[in-house]
Amino acid sequence: MDSLNVPLIFLNIVITSLSIYYTILSSTSYRAMQKSILNLILVMILLNVIFSTLNLAVFYIAFEVLILPLFFLIGMGSRIRRLRAAMLFFMYTITFSYVMLFGLIYIWV
Repeated sequence: MDSLNVPLIFLNIVITSLSIYYTILSSTSYRAMQKSILNLILVMILLNVIFSTLNLAVFYIAFEVLILPLFFLIGMGSRIRRLRAAMLFFMYTITFSYVMLFGLIYIWV
Protein backbone atom coordinates (compact mmCIF):
# COMPACT_ATOMS: atom_id res chain seq x y z
CA MET A 1 0.00 0.00 0.00
CA ASP A 2 1.13 3.50 -0.66
CA SER A 3 0.31 6.78 1.06
CA LEU A 4 -2.84 7.43 -0.99
CA ASN A 5 -4.57 4.14 -0.11
CA VAL A 6 -5.00 4.71 3.62
CA PRO A 7 -7.10 7.92 3.36
CA LEU A 8 -9.23 6.37 0.61
CA ILE A 9 -9.92 3.26 2.67
CA PHE A 10 -10.75 5.40 5.72
CA LEU A 11 -13.09 7.59 3.65
CA ASN A 12 -14.74 4.49 2.19
CA ILE A 13 -15.41 3.07 5.66
CA VAL A 14 -16.84 6.38 6.92
CA ILE A 15 -19.12 6.90 3.92
CA THR A 16 -20.32 3.29 3.95
CA SER A 17 -21.07 3.50 7.67
CA LEU A 18 -23.12 6.64 7.11
CA SER A 19 -24.91 5.00 4.18
CA ILE A 20 -25.84 1.99 6.29
CA TYR A 21 -27.05 4.25 9.10
CA TYR A 22 -29.28 6.29 6.79
CA THR A 23 -30.53 3.12 5.08
CA ILE A 24 -31.69 1.84 8.45
CA LEU A 25 -33.39 5.16 9.25
CA SER A 26 -35.18 5.57 5.94
CA SER A 27 -36.11 1.99 5.09
CA THR A 28 -39.77 1.05 5.03
CA SER A 29 -39.32 -2.65 4.39
CA TYR A 30 -37.12 -4.94 6.48
CA ARG A 31 -36.32 -7.15 3.47
CA ALA A 32 -35.27 -4.19 1.31
CA MET A 33 -33.14 -2.88 4.18
CA GLN A 34 -31.34 -6.23 4.44
CA LYS A 35 -30.62 -6.30 0.71
CA SER A 36 -29.36 -2.72 0.73
CA ILE A 37 -27.08 -3.27 3.71
CA LEU A 38 -25.67 -6.46 2.22
CA ASN A 39 -24.94 -4.71 -1.07
CA LEU A 40 -23.36 -1.75 0.72
CA ILE A 41 -21.09 -4.05 2.72
CA LEU A 42 -20.06 -5.87 -0.46
CA VAL A 43 -19.31 -2.54 -2.14
CA MET A 44 -17.21 -1.47 0.85
CA ILE A 45 -15.20 -4.70 0.86
CA LEU A 46 -14.57 -4.61 -2.87
CA LEU A 47 -13.59 -0.95 -2.83
CA ASN A 48 -11.14 -1.64 -0.02
CA VAL A 49 -9.65 -4.43 -2.13
CA ILE A 50 -9.41 -2.09 -5.12
CA PHE A 51 -7.79 0.65 -3.05
CA SER A 52 -5.30 -1.63 -1.32
CA THR A 53 -4.07 -3.84 -4.17
CA LEU A 54 -0.97 -3.25 -6.23
CA ASN A 55 -1.67 -6.15 -8.59
CA LEU A 56 -3.48 -5.19 -11.81
CA ALA A 57 -5.19 -8.58 -12.14
CA VAL A 58 -6.71 -8.36 -8.65
CA PHE A 59 -7.71 -4.75 -9.35
CA TYR A 60 -9.52 -5.71 -12.56
CA ILE A 61 -11.31 -8.72 -11.04
CA ALA A 62 -12.46 -6.70 -8.02
CA PHE A 63 -13.62 -3.90 -10.34
CA GLU A 64 -15.69 -6.33 -12.40
CA VAL A 65 -17.23 -7.97 -9.32
CA LEU A 66 -18.05 -4.51 -7.92
CA ILE A 67 -20.43 -3.91 -10.83
CA LEU A 68 -23.00 -6.43 -9.56
CA PRO A 69 -23.77 -4.99 -6.09
CA LEU A 70 -23.82 -1.48 -7.57
CA PHE A 71 -26.24 -2.67 -10.24
CA PHE A 72 -28.57 -4.02 -7.56
CA LEU A 73 -28.26 -0.87 -5.44
CA ILE A 74 -29.17 1.35 -8.38
CA GLY A 75 -31.97 -0.85 -9.69
CA MET A 76 -33.53 -1.80 -6.37
CA GLY A 77 -37.23 -1.13 -6.53
CA SER A 78 -39.59 -1.48 -9.42
CA ARG A 79 -39.56 1.99 -10.90
CA ILE A 80 -38.89 2.05 -14.63
CA ARG A 81 -36.41 4.95 -14.47
CA ARG A 82 -34.29 3.17 -11.85
CA LEU A 83 -34.24 -0.03 -13.87
CA ARG A 84 -33.27 1.89 -16.99
CA ALA A 85 -30.51 3.70 -15.09
CA ALA A 86 -29.21 0.38 -13.77
CA MET A 87 -29.15 -1.13 -17.25
CA LEU A 88 -27.36 1.88 -18.72
CA PHE A 89 -24.83 1.80 -15.86
CA PHE A 90 -24.23 -1.90 -16.48
CA MET A 91 -23.86 -1.52 -20.27
CA TYR A 92 -21.50 1.46 -20.12
CA THR A 93 -19.39 -0.01 -17.35
CA ILE A 94 -19.03 -3.39 -19.05
CA THR A 95 -18.24 -1.74 -22.39
CA PHE A 96 -15.47 0.42 -21.00
CA SER A 97 -14.17 -2.31 -18.73
CA TYR A 98 -13.42 -4.30 -21.88
CA VAL A 99 -11.38 -1.32 -23.08
CA MET A 100 -9.55 -1.40 -19.75
CA LEU A 101 -9.00 -5.17 -20.13
CA PHE A 102 -7.49 -4.72 -23.58
CA GLY A 103 -5.23 -1.99 -22.17
CA LEU A 104 -4.11 -4.24 -19.32
CA ILE A 105 -3.42 -7.08 -21.75
CA TYR A 106 -1.40 -4.67 -23.89
CA ILE A 107 0.64 -3.63 -20.82
CA TRP A 108 1.24 -7.23 -19.74
CA VAL A 109 2.35 -8.43 -23.18
